[in-house]
Amino acid sequence: MKTGIYSLMDGERQSELYPESFEIPEWKDRANIKPRTFVKLGFEVENKATGRPSGERMWVKVLSQSKTTGRYTGTLANQPLFIGGLKFGNRVRFSARHIIDIQPPKPEAVR
Repeated sequence: MKTGIYSLMDGERQSELYPESFEIPEWKDRANIKPRTFVKLGFEVENKATGRPSGERMWVKVLSQSKTTGRYTGTLANQPLFIGGLKFGNRVRFSARHIIDIQPPKPEAVR
């Protein structure tokens, strides 16, 4: 998926190409993410010097999932180091195929 600033790494494709070294969560887990869950996505930009992609892996806090398309909306939970024009809190739209890791929300403290 490409935007004006970055494209998202296709985690499924990476896992198919490198099954021994690039593991991703099961499809059923990636397709059923609940709000407040953090997911890791790969953000890629073209390196102007080499013409090849480079990027960062960052956490996104899931806000919602579309009932019609299954696509997610979340907010960037990291401040990018290398991707200009993208910052902490920016909205990100993505699909289950882009998710490379999942961190469930922490349970509320019991009083």
